[in-house]
Amino acid sequence: MPPSIETLKKRLEAINQLRVVRTLAAGSPTFQHVYQLLPLLLHYHHPQLPGYLTGEVPQGICLFQASLQQQWLLHHSVIPSHRIQLIRQGPPAIAALYSMGSTASLGQTTTSDLDLWICLQAALPFSARNALQQKCQLLSEWAQQHGVITSFFIIDEQRFRDQRPFASNPLVQQVLHDQLLLEEFYRTQVRLAGKRLIWPIIPLEQEPHYEHYLAWLYQQGIVDRAHWFDLGGLKRPVAFNYCMAARQQLENNLQAPYKAILKNLLLEIYAMEPSHSPWLALDFKQQLQQGRRNSFGLDPYCMVLDRITHYLTSRGDSHRLERVRRCFYRKVRDHTSHPITGSGWRQAVLRQLIDEWGWDITQIKRVDSNPDEQRSAPALYQDDLLQEIRENDHYLRHLTQLKYHNVPEAADGTISDGLLGQMARGCHLEISATR
Repeated sequence: MPPSIETLKKRLEAINQLRVVRTLAAGSPTFQHVYQLLPLLLHYHHPQLPGYLTGEVPQGICLFQASLQQQWLLHHSVIPSHRIQLIRQGPPAIAALYSMGSTASLGQTTTSDLDLWICLQAALPFSARNALQQKCQLLSEWAQQHGVITSFFIIDEQRFRDQRPFASNPLVQQVLHDQLLLEEFYRTQVRLAGKRLIWPIIPLEQEPHYEHYLAWLYQQGIVDRAHWFDLGGLKRPVAFNYCMAARQQLENNLQAPYKAILKNLLLEIYAMEPSHSPWLALDFKQQLQQGRRNSFGLDPYCMVLDRITHYLTSRGDSHRLERVRRCFYRKVRDHTSHPITGSGWRQAVLRQLIDEWGWDITQIKRVDSNPDEQRSAPALYQDDLLQEIRENDHYLRHLTQLKYHNVPEAADGTISDGLLGQMARGCHLEISATR
């Protein structure tokens, strides 16, 4: 018997609470300060609050009530005067506020950026949307003063709908980008305030009939639309140039090459069996609905590693798997606390992974070496990085030419030496910056 809606709500809330705790634990005190105050600063609009600008500005988050901790932070660090009354005008304009990406995962570090989705259930007029974007810019500047790099994205509920993934037109690559973005959001999202996402509670077997099943739930009164936010189901794009998408991923992550490698390996997996291999977000949904919490509490980075491990193991490619493990370790390694001696959930997860991989202390020291301290270290870091980029690019080029020959933008030529050089420099910077 499938779990009830109430059971799924409780599971979803439990996972979200775990992710909030992990997000705050991984961040610096100033990060915690910014992260907890942002919902309040979007809920209210007042001359003494960060992000204020004159004129009509959309404000208010549905179902939001400030916690005691948030109220304390507000009145002790932002507006010390308790005489100020914050009053919100009109119905709330924002359905929900979410963070996504590495937040709350093993990949989050004290220097991680914060990607925030401001979710809107109804499209705003141009002037109102522009005012909200200006407020987000002011909030980004305020957060940067506290050492936190933030990026705000205003997302309408219809943003990912009404797309035609099989159309052969110049927008075809944008459709792939949007689907990959939505898929990543669904498996990495953390709700800071507002409505819950309804996608995780829609049964896995109903994914092909997502819109019809959701309409039925609303019509039957099984779920109340007023309490949920919906971005639509996950469509499977087929005729796409994954190779071009992977190269764009590299170009967009020059300062975070190990993250780009992991994302591009997922692209390779999706391209290998486009009609059968499910999105990784569907694994998240399946485990949630079955009441399981594999991958260390559905940690987004560990789920990626599990999928890659299964893929490379099934291909018998142990050499590449070992190389990817080294890249994964360097990406998630917390350089403020050694995985062998440090405490905390991150160190515990890394210790268990190291045991599963069968690494001894000599291997750990070699992979953990500082590229500024040992001559052999830079070559080790860069060789792993560049070999994986080349091999991934080779597979994706082959798959694009073999399966997607009707895509107008063909994957011609090997990856450029210039891009490889930029990724190598990014490798050195990413490792050195955390030491």
